[in-house]
Amino acid sequence: MLKHIIKIFKKDMKNVFKNPITTLIVTGVCILPSLYAWVNIKACWDPYGNAKNIPVAIVNEDNGINIMGKYINAGNKIVEKLKNNHKIGWKFVNSKNADMGIVDGTYYAIIKIPANFSKDLTSLTSPSPTKPEIEYKVNTKNSPVAIKITDSARNSLTDQIKSNFVYTVNESIFSSLNPIAKDIYSNKQSIINLKDSIIKLSDNIDIISNILSSINSNSNGLNSILKNIESTIPLSNSNISSIEDNNYSTNSSILSIQSEMNDSFSNIELNLETAKSDICRIQELIQTLNLSSSNSKHINVDITIDKIENEIDISYNRISRIINFLTKVNYVIKNVHISNFINSMKNIKNTLSSEKNKINNIKQQFDNTANINKSLLDSTANDIANLYNKLTDEIYDYNNNVKNNLNLLSNEMIESTKQASSLLELSKKFNTYGENSINTLLNGTQLTAQSSNKLNNRLYDFKNQINNLANKLKLTNNNDIIQILTILQDDPSLIGNFISNPFNIKEQNIYTISNFGSAMAPAYTTLAIWVGSIVLVAIFKTDADRFKGDENFTPKERYLGKMSTFIAFALTQGFVVAFGDRFLINVQMANTFLAIIVALISAFTFTVITYTLVSIFGNGGKAMSIILIITQIFGSGATYPIQLDPHIFQIIQPLLPFTYSVSGFREAIAGPLVSSVFIDFTFMILTSIFFIILGLFLKKPLQNKIYKIKTNLKKSGIGD
Repeated sequence: MLKHIIKIFKKDMKNVFKNPITTLIVTGVCILPSLYAWVNIKACWDPYGNAKNIPVAIVNEDNGINIMGKYINAGNKIVEKLKNNHKIGWKFVNSKNADMGIVDGTYYAIIKIPANFSKDLTSLTSPSPTKPEIEYKVNTKNSPVAIKITDSARNSLTDQIKSNFVYTVNESIFSSLNPIAKDIYSNKQSIINLKDSIIKLSDNIDIISNILSSINSNSNGLNSILKNIESTIPLSNSNISSIEDNNYSTNSSILSIQSEMNDSFSNIELNLETAKSDICRIQELIQTLNLSSSNSKHINVDITIDKIENEIDISYNRISRIINFLTKVNYVIKNVHISNFINSMKNIKNTLSSEKNKINNIKQQFDNTANINKSLLDSTANDIANLYNKLTDEIYDYNNNVKNNLNLLSNEMIESTKQASSLLELSKKFNTYGENSINTLLNGTQLTAQSSNKLNNRLYDFKNQINNLANKLKLTNNNDIIQILTILQDDPSLIGNFISNPFNIKEQNIYTISNFGSAMAPAYTTLAIWVGSIVLVAIFKTDADRFKGDENFTPKERYLGKMSTFIAFALTQGFVVAFGDRFLINVQMANTFLAIIVALISAFTFTVITYTLVSIFGNGGKAMSIILIITQIFGSGATYPIQLDPHIFQIIQPLLPFTYSVSGFREAIAGPLVSSVFIDFTFMILTSIFFIILGLFLKKPLQNKIYKIKTNLKKSGIGD
């Protein structure tokens, strides 16, 4: 039997290569189906890459609004932002031209920002908040794909609004919530009193200094008096009472100074921790940018870059405030730890500026080429990671060295005052303790003189800082509570940013496919292989020709012998299409060898099916092959998830060879899972065996009946 099958196969191959015309036709049949796959894959390679040519009209009718003394026009900000976004063909027109353009097909969509947009956007600060609306119109007649692109444009616009303007509104709202009170306006007088206290402290700082100098002088005088105790005790009591009165009057002022300085030192620590959180968010955004570029999500890239720039600016300004404050303190203190810390902060500030320049370069290159500079992005990610570690070290240095030196100042101030008061009180009881207390008092008054002198020097060191704060507060109006709080507390932008973006999405792709064309390659390649099998049975005869010496050949041998010829042509088709996918149009292939094997097994299976149907049922088999291809396109889940198709297709999907061929190509393109590949191969091979057995059993019984049908059809003049 095998000998007869091989003989038929050799006879067919000899006939093919003996005639040049036949050779040319066979070559064309082996290549032509591949063109179907290659053309379609290339056509859908990057459907969103030229979205900048899709015209979308932007109509801005926003009137803006004044909120808390600040004018906000969200519409203008949106337009300004979109003019730098070249991913969509934005057209900035008036309402009339936009409405005409959407009707006549000039624009695919309209995005209209209404007159009350800013008012509604900021209505959260009013008793009756209103959700703002943006009017979106789309011309559904022009192109279904264009509709999806314009939908993406709409979503991109709303993301920008949330990222940029909800942030601004929230920042304005939460500026009114500070450590002094939860309700700014109900505590307005407390805030004003605090302002007046700081100004009064600044105005009287020279008097306080003179009082401390007086304490020092009087303590030195008391030391001399004690040396002549017998003749000067009454005078010493009088001097002590005078000094004690002065010391008591300054104690409350010094406590106020200490409280303010301690708050400043704590705010530095808080700002450092917040800056560390900012750097962490920048790292997460860079990871998001990296994933967005690998998935060709062009619209998300600009938004992510803008967020990175915004976070860098916030960190830069926060570090600058710390440097400015400590520089003024160090100007009079001249502390080594503080000087080193300032230099470290300046290095961090310079690094932030450098990283922002890199991000700007990445953005410019992306706008020009639609590709992200991976090396520059990786360099930025590495620098930010190093910056995060550097900032962690500096926070540790501040808490263990710098802050201790700063706290020493305020602690010494109050401790010296307490010691002076205690010693002066003790001095008043001098006569009660007697002459044995003279040596103790001598030592105490000497300590009082030293402490008051040191306290006075420390106060002088912070004189400029207190005066600068007071000068800023003097320029504010008591009715402008927001401005007063802005001076008294840190920038509340962190809260505004948290509310506008309450969480970050960490996106991770499993089996990443680099472009849409590669994602569609399994469907188009499988379809091309099936089309190739139909072309074979449409052009070539499925019955073996008679030749000398075939008298003893059975119908089964003729069936298998001719099938071997068709399979040889089909395997050639499968190899050509898989090889071309990888090396001609550069479809992503995680495993090229596997892709070729899948193509060969698919070609074998599809050809066995179509050949068997046509060999047994003639033209009826050709019709069955067409019906099968139509059913499998929609029922295999090749283009859309099978869950979106009608329930009948979900039922038959596991029975269709298309399903397993597409699955096999997906494994080869995105990365193989051994169990899935095994199932795909097993089903296709079992399907081939089933149809071969079907042909062997039905070929002879139906041969005469099908022959009669073909004869009658030929006699009718409408068939062959």
